[in-house]
Amino acid sequence: MNNYEQWVGIDWGTTNVRFWLLATNGTTLDEVVLPLGMNTVTSGQYENIILDTITKWSLRHTPLRVITCGMLGAKNGWFEAPYLTTTCDSIDCDKLYSVQTNSSTLDVKIIPGIANYRPTYDVMRGEETQIKGFVTQNPDFEGVLCLPGTHTKWVHIKNSIIVSFQTFMTGELFDLLSHHSVLRHSVDTQLVDEEEFINAVDDTLSRPELFAQRLFYVRARSLLANTSKEKATSRLLGTLIGTELAGSKPYWLGHKVALIGSKKLTGMYQRALDLTGLETEVFDATENTILGLKYVHDRLAKEIPTNN
Repeated sequence: MNNYEQWVGIDWGTTNVRFWLLATNGTTLDEVVLPLGMNTVTSGQYENIILDTITKWSLRHTPLRVITCGMLGAKNGWFEAPYLTTTCDSIDCDKLYSVQTNSSTLDVKIIPGIANYRPTYDVMRGEETQIKGFVTQNPDFEGVLCLPGTHTKWVHIKNSIIVSFQTFMTGELFDLLSHHSVLRHSVDTQLVDEEEFINAVDDTLSRPELFAQRLFYVRARSLLANTSKEKATSRLLGTLIGTELAGSKPYWLGHKVALIGSKKLTGMYQRALDLTGLETEVFDATENTILGLKYVHDRLAKEIPTNN
């Protein structure tokens, strides 16, 4: 039986990558975050980036077990790990993708993403690992998980299984609008005016069909009423999140909802959902990602076979 005293977990995102040096029990020994997401890395660079990053840890095990999730398993990543299909477990260790590396010092496994075909096409990569981390700690949870981020996921969970999910590009829209549209002249602050944000969510939930008009309202109001950039940013955030909540209503209405993400983002979604009378619980994204990676590590330590 393999007994790795130390191993490496990786979450490769679209804009950043996070490396963790982990003990067998899942304790984080060190962490490295690099601005080397899939958008800036070619397929031939992944192995060298991994080797360069972990070299400083002077690890003793050869080969070193590396368990990864996220975009390096995408079509435009390192190697494409075929999707699981809903309804499914969030991680199937029999479907891990084993990478044939050029280095004898690496034993790399990629966790597959998940595809949804009905009622609409949808995909996720990386979030399935957070979901597995969550359900290992909350096996009796039945309801909906919301994972706010660049591409926010709403995921229906029953019996620890992903039944279906839906994605909203809210985070990416905020980035595009605030940096590459006329709204860039009105918004450039990370501060949030609480009252302005809540009012924008409320306005948008009541009339979501006015979404495009509400966007230009942010610009026009800043010109004519000389509103602060803090208020304009909060109005934009509230309009985007309010539109998402209107679209995702079949997921959260009447369901138990748990939020998994960063403190700032989950806080905004929680305050927005408070308007609907819905009570939510908040869980940390990093903690659940590591728990999901550890689930795979523990299964591999028991010598469960994986597909190459």
